[in-house]
Amino acid sequence: MALGRGPASEAEYQDELHLLTKAMDRLPDEYRDVLVLRHLDGLSFHEVARRMDRSTGAVRMLWLRAIEKLRHVLVEQSSIEHLVREDFGSQDKSTKRQP
Repeated sequence: MALGRGPASEAEYQDELHLLTKAMDRLPDEYRDVLVLRHLDGLSFHEVARRMDRSTGAVRMLWLRAIEKLRHVLVEQSSIEHLVREDFGSQDKSTKRQP
């Protein structure tokens, strides 16, 4: 468990990390690469451009498109997860026996 987080917030953090990982897996390779290099490796746009053998402007555009696509995937994924939870929630209520 990370410092400063209780069990509930740690579970929430792990859920969010899982959703983000699933969303990243759905991105095209070049989108995932630019996001990883920029945000996980902490490289500047100039450094990312050198690594990807592209111009800095092209990397900035690629990064913007990657962020937009990631946002879209997360919203879509969130909607699906919400629907699944609603479906399972309604089934659980209807299948439980009353005492």
